[in-house]
Amino acid sequence: MLLRYTGPPYEVPPNGINYRFVEDGFRVHASDWVTFYEEILRHYRDNDYSIPENWKELAMDQACRFFPPGWAMYEDGAVPRGFIDLRFSLEDLMHGTRVMVDWTLKGRNVVSQEEADQRAETCSRCFANLDITGCVSCYNLVGMIMDVTGQRQTNAEAALKSSCGVCKCSAKAQVWVPVESLEKGVTEEMMEQFERIPWCWKASAIREYRLNGQ
Repeated sequence: MLLRYTGPPYEVPPNGINYRFVEDGFRVHASDWVTFYEEILRHYRDNDYSIPENWKELAMDQACRFFPPGWAMYEDGAVPRGFIDLRFSLEDLMHGTRVMVDWTLKGRNVVSQEEADQRAETCSRCFANLDITGCVSCYNLVGMIMDVTGQRQTNAEAALKSSCGVCKCSAKAQVWVPVESLEKGVTEEMMEQFERIPWCWKASAIREYRLNGQ
C-alpha cells in the first residue's frame, strides 16, 4: 500500500520533496510537485530507463516517507506509524550502542568482502542513504571496524553517506557487521519501514535471522 500526500497544497513539505533512483542513485530534490515529477520523468527518459505505469504514485510514496505526521497517509486512510526523521535522537544513540556492544562481545567479526560490497552497493542507491550526523557509537564502530578490516573499503565507499535514515546506523560501518549484531539495534517500527524498501538487504537479513528462531 502506497502513501499519498495530504498536506497543504501550496506549502513546501518539511525537507522538500525528494526521490532517489535505485537504478543509479540519482537524487531529485524539488520544492513543488510539478517540478518534482518533471525532473523524475526527464531522468527516466535521459537514461532510457523503463517507466512504470504508476511511476508518479511510486515517486509520491517515496517522498512521503520523509514527511512528519499530518503530511501523508496510506491509500486506505491509515496513518503511518513512523517516518524517516533527519534528526538524531538519544534513542538512536541507544540503538547504536546496543549494536556496538553486541558486536564487541561476539568477537568483532565482520562479513566477507563480497558481502560487504553487495550491501554497500545496495545502500548507495537507496533513498535512505543520507547525511545524518551525531551518533558517537557509530563513529566508534567505524574506527573499530577499520582496525579489524585493515583499512579495507567497499566498492561503493564514496557513494555511502553518513547514515541510514531509517536506523541511523553508519552506512560505512553496518555493511561489515554480521546480522546477529545489527538486529539488536532494530525496533519493530524500523522493521516496518525497512520492509517497505524492496531492495533492502538489512530487512531481508534480519527477517531471515528472526524467522530461524535466533
